[in-house]
Amino acid sequence: YCALQQLLGLLPIADVRSGYARAQSARILRTLGLEYEAEHAFHASVKVARLHQDDWLLARAKLGLGVLSRKRGRHPDARAHFEEVLAVASRFPDLM
Repeated sequence: YCALQQLLGLLPIADVRSGYARAQSARILRTLGLEYEAEHAFHASVKVARLHQDDWLLARAKLGLGVLSRKRGRHPDARAHFEEVLAVASRFPDLM
């Protein structure tokens, strides 16, 4: 975990690839049971996605936040995240 955090600290937020790396690391952290750390990484990924207007990254990060919220029993929060993912997906008719 520490090595992963150090690596992510080296990635500039100005680089969209850092958002994808953060989203993937968040999934790993969630799998390891490190929910607080995963949530932090997902939020950082959302920030990068909005900065670069990257809908794919935004959907991936919001989906992860929705799963975390659902797991914690915060169903209204989970629903809001999932609805945002659906809104993003609706902009890509090939996916729907």
